[in-house]
Amino acid sequence: MVCKTYPLGELKEYKYVVILSEYDGRILLSRHKERTTWETQGGHIEAAETPFEAAKRELYEESGAIQYEIAPFCDYWAGNEETKEGASGVVFTAKITKLGAIPENEMQEVKTFEELPEKLTYPAISTALFEKLRETGMPEEWQSVELWDVYGEDGSVTGDILVRGEEIPEGCFHAVAKVFVVHEDGSVLLMRRHLEKPAYPGCWECGAGGAVLKGEHFSLAARRELLEETGILADELKPIYQTLSGNCYFVGYLCVTNMAKGAVKLQKDETIDYKWVDKETFLEIYDTQQLVGAKRLRDFVAEWRK
Repeated sequence: MVCKTYPLGELKEYKYVVILSEYDGRILLSRHKERTTWETQGGHIEAAETPFEAAKRELYEESGAIQYEIAPFCDYWAGNEETKEGASGVVFTAKITKLGAIPENEMQEVKTFEELPEKLTYPAISTALFEKLRETGMPEEWQSVELWDVYGEDGSVTGDILVRGEEIPEGCFHAVAKVFVVHEDGSVLLMRRHLEKPAYPGCWECGAGGAVLKGEHFSLAARRELLEETGILADELKPIYQTLSGNCYFVGYLCVTNMAKGAVKLQKDETIDYKWVDKETFLEIYDTQQLVGAKRLRDFVAEWRK
């Protein structure tokens, strides 16, 4: 078998996709349940599926990747050069930042490598494609992908998957974890959203929060978002509310911290400022309904006033 590469879009008709994945700066390969060899993620393009859609599906199914950047790289043809029997496909590159559990299908495990191992399922294809990547370097334009679980109105996971940025079907919800941060001295942390955020740009909100990734527990997501957006490492989180709003299923937590107030960190493209306000000032701001998500805190704030 031989494998040839072509400029992206040249071959026109495609049967397969291949994803050259990187995780933690190393090559990420998968091992099939019935094989002892290692392979890139990839497979058939299904009916009515674009190569990009197939690449996202195969990457999740064969590696458990739930957060990553992906980009088309080149076209390829693999087959018998003498008989011309073979098939063409599109090659993608992916930089994975978070791995979840591998779905129960064909793959047994994933593993990272500094270099391609000797035991490869498709040595001619894998070697040729990674050699092409070494020669030309990574693509310049990437698309971020984040996978979410679908939740029902009762807060249960339905088993379906959502992709961040794509339309959420009616009656479906994605999970969001929020953290209300109070200092041991009683002051409340407010964060100002980035001016280029699509929702509520430049507005103030309480603490931190964000989408729960596929397979991620709410409390783990809350801790992750809190650390990413503020630099606060939470020792303990107390659940304070859960509610449906729009197409989101929110679960809120209380974090009491003793960190140095000046040590709060801002996350690039997420927040641009922060401030600590005393309880009285917070309640005054809250009563004006100028805080993002203030209604979700209604019951908690009512109890906190006492």
